[in-house]
Amino acid sequence: MPVTVVGKATNVVKTDSFAIDECAGNVATKDDRMSLARVWVSQPGQEPWLTLGYDEWIYCCSGRLVFGLPDGSTVELKAGETALVDKGTRFQPRFPEAGTSYIPVCIPAFRPDRCVREEASCCSGVAKRLAALHTKVEDAPEVLYHMVLLPASFVLGSRRRRHAHAIDACACRWRHTHAIGATLRSGVATTASIPAQCEQPRWEAAKSSGEAYFPPTFDEEGFTHATGVPSRLIETANHFYQDSEAPWVCLRFSRTALRKQCGIIVRDERAMPVGSKAVGENWSDWVCPHVVGGIPPLVVDAVFPMTRDGSKFVSIDGVTDV
Repeated sequence: MPVTVVGKATNVVKTDSFAIDECAGNVATKDDRMSLARVWVSQPGQEPWLTLGYDEWIYCCSGRLVFGLPDGSTVELKAGETALVDKGTRFQPRFPEAGTSYIPVCIPAFRPDRCVREEASCCSGVAKRLAALHTKVEDAPEVLYHMVLLPASFVLGSRRRRHAHAIDACACRWRHTHAIGATLRSGVATTASIPAQCEQPRWEAAKSSGEAYFPPTFDEEGFTHATGVPSRLIETANHFYQDSEAPWVCLRFSRTALRKQCGIIVRDERAMPVGSKAVGENWSDWVCPHVVGGIPPLVVDAVFPMTRDGSKFVSIDGVTDV
């Protein structure tokens, strides 16, 4: 959709003199591209020295801010003015007046690992809360799965179905796909996924040419949907695709292969609708890997069959049973 309500303000910091509500970003909207917040200062004070791993625009709504710099100089920002703090800058935000408020916009989005805080012991609670709120974002999935709908004419051999052997890409005639991301660290999966439909001619053309496959929604959305917890793969399939009667399989590839072999990155964001189909009602806290590009056939290293009971999806051999 061209206009979508993506979330609402979420309090991320609250002290006796300082409060921050994130309106968009890794906490409020599960979006790592940028963050937008509103900050209120109830009494004079200052933050610790900061060094940013992102560019930050700061608009002063009321009161004023003073930025201390390492050479001893300062820059004052008054109400109605906007400042740009370049990535890599070391500075100290100071608030000489009670009632100061401002709006910071960070690109890419704020995360604790992107902001070095030279924290005083009295402020350690702020750093701990920010780290806790961003834990899911920092634990990004490495192993990804791409769910694929096969046409009814394609039948998997029983031996391959039992043992989840990799399927020869040339033998598959795939019609629809669904990207699912999962990380397997010490046998534990840590994220979730959303489907992306794939037209058979598009995928077959990609396989024959060796070029990346792009889902029909890519031009509109700018990414290929993905997720991370294998159990959510089944939930997602039942949410979107019970009406499809053909068998399904899951492709496996990695975030590293996408980046190093093809130069394709993955963003970890909130679950988003696919076409006109909304996400599940209970998916608001899902963090989903979104592939900023297509799926090149060369990165797919294995394929696993999915088991159904009638129209219902029940398991994925080698994925949901590990």
